[in-house]
Amino acid sequence: MIDFSDTVIVTDLDGTYFGRGSETVPRNTEALRWFEERGGFFTVATGRIAPNLAHDLKETALLINAPVSACNGTCLYDIGRGLILAENPMDREEAWALIRFMDEHYPQIGVRISVPDGFLTSPENLRANPMISAEYSRLANAAGHLEPRSAWDGYTWYKLVYRDRAELLAEVRRDIIPLFGDRLTISNSGATFLEIQRGGISKASLLPEVRRYCQEKSGRPVRTVCCGDYENDREMLLAADLAVCPANADSSVREVADLIMCRHDEGLMADVVEHLAAQKGQSVRF
Repeated sequence: MIDFSDTVIVTDLDGTYFGRGSETVPRNTEALRWFEERGGFFTVATGRIAPNLAHDLKETALLINAPVSACNGTCLYDIGRGLILAENPMDREEAWALIRFMDEHYPQIGVRISVPDGFLTSPENLRANPMISAEYSRLANAAGHLEPRSAWDGYTWYKLVYRDRAELLAEVRRDIIPLFGDRLTISNSGATFLEIQRGGISKASLLPEVRRYCQEKSGRPVRTVCCGDYENDREMLLAADLAVCPANADSSVREVADLIMCRHDEGLMADVVEHLAAQKGQSVRF
């Protein structure tokens, strides 16, 4: 039987793994089960916070058999045991400097902070920004912390997330990159999401840990097959042994991908597994 114990597939979620409306594409599930039955490893690299992953992923969580890179490479998470295995927290001084700049120049844009057990914001931020308020309403019971800023230093910070109109966030980005771009990692994970974490940290940062875990399990060298669609996936794709993106990917991602396959809602993982099987001399269709 064909053997995939030398391969780990690492995928982004929205716009890559999930179909429309964050729905699971059935042929992806079928393909990944077939891949894992033959020794393959599968996990995700996401901007999402670790505590919500099992809920967000639903049945896909049962397919994950390697550590998850959460919060854009700032948290390595064992989804089965609910344990944080490694962290890349923000430099607090740099983070506060950015927050003060935003308060002065863009007070209307609310911020939320990803922390180990969820996300953190303040009553002022909820009043300032309806997008942050909507997220808090959706997640408060599971993972939301509503605290005055005087209490924020009591938490470990993974990343700052600013939410607003795409045009306004583009203006913010133009302003902050010259001031903070050499000390913070600044990227968009979607048109209305501006995400900032510790300088030099991206979804690529925890790939060596994921690879090491898989190699210890398989007892052989393992290559990384990474899949993503947006700017915050770009560094991960550059670090991959094989970089894959869907046809709907942002142009900044398509230019670094080794393979451009079907749209995310057509079953990108299934296309990837079919390609990997063909490389090993077996034709399969899902």
